[in-house]
Amino acid sequence: MHLGYLAYDEMKRTVRIPNLEIRQNFLRAIKTGTSRDFIDRIKRSDAVIEATIHRDETRLAELIQEVHDNRPPRYYNNEQALRYVILNAYDYTPMCWYTVFEELSSGQGFSDMMLIPQKGTGKPALIIELKYDQSPEKAIEQIRDKHYMSYLEKQHYSGEVYLIGIGYDSKKKEHACRIVPEII
Repeated sequence: MHLGYLAYDEMKRTVRIPNLEIRQNFLRAIKTGTSRDFIDRIKRSDAVIEATIHRDETRLAELIQEVHDNRPPRYYNNEQALRYVILNAYDYTPMCWYTVFEELSSGQGFSDMMLIPQKGTGKPALIIELKYDQSPEKAIEQIRDKHYMSYLEKQHYSGEVYLIGIGYDSKKKEHACRIVPEII
């Protein structure tokens, strides 16, 4: 921290790497490390972001299922358990390119997750809404109905935004994803 590689948020009591280049080097160093589980989680996180950016809904659902199978919450019976899995899916790689918000007050409600790209990354903003025993289309509908994109507009963001609906069907025990691009 004294050398400027880390920043400390006193309110949240968290440490972060504020510089994009240093974050990328940190992840590169970790990927060449020895902890197999940790490396696998980073690689999976890379794949999750890659599937999201390329709007590969099928692959994204497969990766989320993989996270669910490998790091299951104790009970998978509500949206909070689904949130746990999604947070684990998007846990490492986004910090290189995004500022990640959970339960962000936006529009007429709270978006489950919003990832705002850092300047110069060329990445789209991501708004993620989760639905337990509902369709991912229902989640997209909620993003639009509750005007979650208004937060981005207030931040003077302009560019591509991906509306991402993730649903979990408890009877089939399957995840489904929908990714809809928009421009603001």
